Amino acid sequence: MGRQQLLLIVLGIITVLLAINVGMNLFSQLGERNAYDSMAQEAIDVAAKAFAWRASPRAMSGGRESTYLDGITAEALGYERFDAGTPLDFHDSDAQRWIRGEDTRRPYVQIRSISYPDLMVQSHVYGPDEACMTFRTIRKLEGFWVPDGPIPDEPAGCPGWR
Repeated sequence: MGRQQLLLIVLGIITVLLAINVGMNLFSQLGERNAYDSMAQEAIDVAAKAFAWRASPRAMSGGRESTYLDGITAEALGYERFDAGTPLDFHDSDAQRWIRGEDTRRPYVQIRSISYPDLMVQSHVYGPDEACMTFRTIRKLEGFWVPDGPIPDEPAGCPGWR
């Protein structure tokens, strides 16, 4: 074979390897984006159940008289509680879920996918309305959970919890 033929074969192999690498990276990014979207939707679903719980009267195991989300439990939202956790830890084979509150004004829902263990979605819930939710991503980098920014401010026009 001539040098030109060998050069063309080497260039063809390099091109194919680059195309495979780019395709794998795009597939990985798409998978992570889909996982994020799924976790964000799960956070919205959990928050919607929390809104419904808060709107229900105490006689129906609801929290109508509660301030913010005080007194809510995983069972009240229709989830089975995780044995080792608090009343607001509920996990299954797909995801780990928590409801927490850095302060009572802005409780948050946190979702961590089992498929993507180094990625979490955190949604702060500033009031009983989907428009009152903000999202941020938290990634595990070098063993530490690092948020993509500070806790978002309350969205404009949100009626709040009262």
